[in-house]
Amino acid sequence: MKWRVSLPGQLSDDLVVGMYSGDINSIPTSQHTPIYALQFLVKGTLVVELNHKRVELQAPCAHFIYADHTAHLISGNSDGKIYGFSFSPSFGNELRVDVPRAVFAKLYAHPVWTISEERMQTVIRYLELLHDVVPTGERAIVTHLLRSLYYYLALDFIEETTPRTQLTRSEAITGRFLALVEQECCNHHNIEWYASELCLTTKYVANVVKQVTGRPAGQCIDEAIIRHARSFLLSTPLSIQEVSNRLGFQNQSHFGTFFRREMGVSPKQYRMQQ
Repeated sequence: MKWRVSLPGQLSDDLVVGMYSGDINSIPTSQHTPIYALQFLVKGTLVVELNHKRVELQAPCAHFIYADHTAHLISGNSDGKIYGFSFSPSFGNELRVDVPRAVFAKLYAHPVWTISEERMQTVIRYLELLHDVVPTGERAIVTHLLRSLYYYLALDFIEETTPRTQLTRSEAITGRFLALVEQECCNHHNIEWYASELCLTTKYVANVVKQVTGRPAGQCIDEAIIRHARSFLLSTPLSIQEVSNRLGFQNQSHFGTFFRREMGVSPKQYRMQQ
């Protein structure tokens, strides 16, 4: 397993830890990779478009980028400072942190929250240590550090969002649906199973998810499967057959047809191109 330290560019490994100081406008405006990311605006301001909504970020704050979110930079400071990290779905599964579905729903609908200056300094120390440890390949140390950072931030996020932001019923259902999809997409590919788990009708779940995300629920499931597929292909030595098995396909042929439909190339070609 390879590790690297870099802020911009394609995520071809499990984890990227980055620190950036200077003209924020020179950072790439968007990236399309099968990742999750947590960015901390330590200094300055940013105006970004998050899922087609214009948002102003004021330091100190944190911004979670879910794997299917779109984020485009509109403007920023010439002397800003951003710390953060990105990780693949397979690495996220390996962390095994307990993210309650209610928290996941809030995080999906409201991905930006304020952090106090004092707590931000602690976050910076975590990230600086991660920045030093990641290149050594000490995987156990890295995962323990990230788990600790998550639990340090979890209460902060809950306290920040709960009293000020009330989710609509549609947002709450969508968040619960997406949390289930992220956990179960390798085992269940059909919306009917998720609707049953949520004790709702398939039609109602489909309508609510489309209303909140702008995408059909089935597409959300397919995108989650593809994120996991790309992650397995890019960051593990698993064979195509093993990846197909991990993702719950009946056979490698069905997986290949699905992957080519979504990505335009076969799993083998995709792996060779990276």
